[in-house]
Amino acid sequence: MATRRAQIESVRVAGHLRGQGIGHALIADAEARACAAGCRLMQLTMHASRADTHRFYETLGFAPSHIRFKRDLP
Repeated sequence: MATRRAQIESVRVAGHLRGQGIGHALIADAEARACAAGCRLMQLTMHASRADTHRFYETLGFAPSHIRFKRDLP
């Protein structure tokens, strides 16, 4: 049986509001909603160049797991 997953994409907090716990609150709310929906895994996507954001997600227990490729279409 497949695991039900919650997907988060490109969360951003305005620069002048960072460091106030907003990101933590957003992820905590998403986790609560995912658990209530029966999800057993939460995954997210973000831009690879955002090093500070990588560290933030790692402090929340996320671990890098995939490489994603994309290409623009004509």
